[in-house]
Amino acid sequence: MKTNKFFVLTKYLMMGSDMRGGRKKKGLSDNSIYRTIMAIILFLLLACSVGALDLPIYESLKMINMQSLLLVLNYSLVAFVIFFFGVFYVMNIFYFSKDIDYLLPLPVKPETIIASKFVVTLLYEYFIAGIILVPCTIIYGINSSANPLFYVYSVILIIFLPVLPLCIALLLSILVMPLINLSKNKDLFKIIGGILALVFAFGFNIVANMGARNAGQMSNSLKNLSNSVGSIFPGGKIAAAALINSGSFYGFLQLVIFVLINILSFVIILVLSNALYFKGVVGLSESGSKRKAMNEAELSKAVARRSVVMSYTIKELKLLFRTPAYFINCVIIVLIWPLVIIMPMFFSSHQNNGPSKDQLISLFASSSNYPIIIAAAAAFGVFVGCMNVVTCTSISREGDNFFVMKYIPVPYKQQITAKILSGVAIALVGQILLVITAAIIMKMPIYMSILCIIIGLAGMFLSATIGILIDIMMPKLEWDNEQKAVKQNLNVLFAVIPALIVGVITVAAIVIVRPNFAITFMVLLVIYVVIDFVVYKAVCEKGTDILKDFEN
Repeated sequence: MKTNKFFVLTKYLMMGSDMRGGRKKKGLSDNSIYRTIMAIILFLLLACSVGALDLPIYESLKMINMQSLLLVLNYSLVAFVIFFFGVFYVMNIFYFSKDIDYLLPLPVKPETIIASKFVVTLLYEYFIAGIILVPCTIIYGINSSANPLFYVYSVILIIFLPVLPLCIALLLSILVMPLINLSKNKDLFKIIGGILALVFAFGFNIVANMGARNAGQMSNSLKNLSNSVGSIFPGGKIAAAALINSGSFYGFLQLVIFVLINILSFVIILVLSNALYFKGVVGLSESGSKRKAMNEAELSKAVARRSVVMSYTIKELKLLFRTPAYFINCVIIVLIWPLVIIMPMFFSSHQNNGPSKDQLISLFASSSNYPIIIAAAAAFGVFVGCMNVVTCTSISREGDNFFVMKYIPVPYKQQITAKILSGVAIALVGQILLVITAAIIMKMPIYMSILCIIIGLAGMFLSATIGILIDIMMPKLEWDNEQKAVKQNLNVLFAVIPALIVGVITVAAIVIVRPNFAITFMVLLVIYVVIDFVVYKAVCEKGTDILKDFEN
């Protein structure tokens, strides 16, 4: 009976069914076959890209007989990535999803709910693991003439690899959430937790860079490097050892140890969930609220008449800032770009391949490089316009409330415009922060900073418009928590591809033609504005037709 409950619950969670027994909406969201095909194509493209990186690394390591480092690096990296992002993922799946309110009254034990949700989470992680590990396995196996057991072990290891990192992430959630449940302002905690996690990520990156540099100064031994990489996540090193020694009993022993460790961790999680899961999840959907008495002046200001587009844009921005999953994935992401781009310079050295701070300052000091800087600012605007995932998830984030778009007295064109403007506003913050950082650290002239912001604004409007068109055509409306609307939405990846193409073409054209600074700015601005206008008009017309036909 328990087994039947587990399989039935897992089936419903995998299908994304409404736990209230409702039927799925019919319309554009019912395009699972098309999305599956696109997901397969995307998987192949990303896997080929990873393989293109792994192949030269393997060849370089093979010259010094250290090709096994490729397996250690890839398996350890996958394990760490799954653990790090799994902390947020399991909290949203296990605690903050809407189906919790319908699962709790059912005659289902906590371990059954945990096991079903864990399997669902695990299946999603295989996409990431496969992208990195499949090309690594093929490249290493073919070039090293590996025996058949190597491929058999690889399949087993890929199946079990995400288990331990997810168990550790879930363990942290199970231990912490009973304490968090005592807090009234749970949304604020989620936001603070997300920010602290990003701080941790950057701290880890900086420490790793410093450690790598010091290690290079202390020793040139690649064996030490292999041990350091493997210690990122010990499970990855055990898995790599099983593959490297797949032809001997030692490799089989490492495989057995790896599988047993993962199974044992899952059993421990089930035992702990029986005692702690309900304590952390009961009452979690409740939240505190504040009431504020308003005088006549405040009331008049609050109900002041605004333009429809402006009011709708403000509504979209408030939703992004008030919803933790949207704030972390759509807003915070644009704030970290200056850190991602600028901070590595302070920890780079002449021995590293990356540019140092002095080199970049000299680059910005030369006026002959200004055309390339302008082109890069335009390309960055296009890129950040899609990477904040605001517009390419704007329809998907409506979810069950999509019907509101159809009955409010606001034309679809104005709704689409407002959603585009909200995405541009968020992206513009990231562009301004990066430009200000460059102006201070790189001593970039003020007029150049202003021009970079202007050309970047034109670029981000283009990517924001393309992003909302993709989401209108393939909205993901069936989700039970906000995290799925932005983190499990393939539209995000589909929007990145055209953005990268446009950005590369922009920079490459300027590098090849080498026009002067004034011509570069004027030509790029005119081209982008014209393209923005044409794409915007097309999106408004096409989008309006699609939204009108939706569920008619």
